[in-house]
Amino acid sequence: MDRLKGDALARAIAHVGTHIADLRDPGTPPAVYSLEYRAWQTTVLGAVAFQQKTLTAPGGYLLWNSGWAAADRNHLMEEAITGLLTDWALLKKEQSQP
Repeated sequence: MDRLKGDALARAIAHVGTHIADLRDPGTPPAVYSLEYRAWQTTVLGAVAFQQKTLTAPGGYLLWNSGWAAADRNHLMEEAITGLLTDWALLKKEQSQP
């Protein structure tokens, strides 16, 4: 916790909290890609909720920019998360993911 402060710490807690919630779910465990995709979605939603102007993930992937046109936000966020997971983290996308 001494490495992260402020917004970065809040986003990390949201991300890890999503993983904890998924691990506690007694259902069939989803694939790693799905788990990470959901955690990054939650991370972005936290940034939006706290009116963070931008959110950049490892590898320089811009996951959120409040300057994006409202009509483009979901598409651009999904595209960035997919790029982060498939290109940077080298995870395989499942058929059911966006």
